[in-house]
Amino acid sequence: MGGLPNESISVLQEGTLIPLSLVLMIIGLATWLSSLANRTNRNEEELRRIEGDFKDFEERSFELQKMLGDRLSDIDRRLSIIQGSLNKKATHD
Repeated sequence: MGGLPNESISVLQEGTLIPLSLVLMIIGLATWLSSLANRTNRNEEELRRIEGDFKDFEERSFELQKMLGDRLSDIDRRLSIIQGSLNKKATHD
C-alpha cells in the first residue's frame, strides 16, 4: 500500500500535464492573437493618420495651384498692359 499513494500521485501528475500544457498553449495563442490585434489597431491608426496628412497635402497643393494660377493671370494682364503701352508709344514716335 505504500506504493499506491505515489502511483496515484504520478498518475495524477501525468493526467494534469496534458490539460496544463493545453491551457498554456491556449494562453500563449490568446496572448499572440491579442498582440496581433493591437498591432493591427496601431497600423490602422497610422494609416488613418497618413491618409489625413495626404488629404491635407492635397488641399494645400490645390490652394497653392490656385494661388499660382491667379498670380500668373495677374502677371499676364500686367504684361498685356505694358505691351499695349509700348505699342502705342511705338506708333506715336
